[in-house]
Amino acid sequence: MSNYSEKKLREVEILKKVFGNSSPIIQESEQPDLILKYNADIKFGIEITELYYDGTSARLKKGEYINQLLQKQKY
Repeated sequence: MSNYSEKKLREVEILKKVFGNSSPIIQESEQPDLILKYNADIKFGIEITELYYDGTSARLKKGEYINQLLQKQKY
């Protein structure tokens, strides 16, 4: 499977985590990543950048979280 295909599958997986099984028709695109179609008149684009399961996961990935905890700056 190509990197492009793996990326698209991951983007759709993330989208389904947000919308659940009630997601509209999904059209693959590149800019934006996905286009959601609700009917002939309603569609909008989705750009997937990063997925974090919670605020702590986001802070850990950004890098300074542990130092801030150790220095008792916040959180």
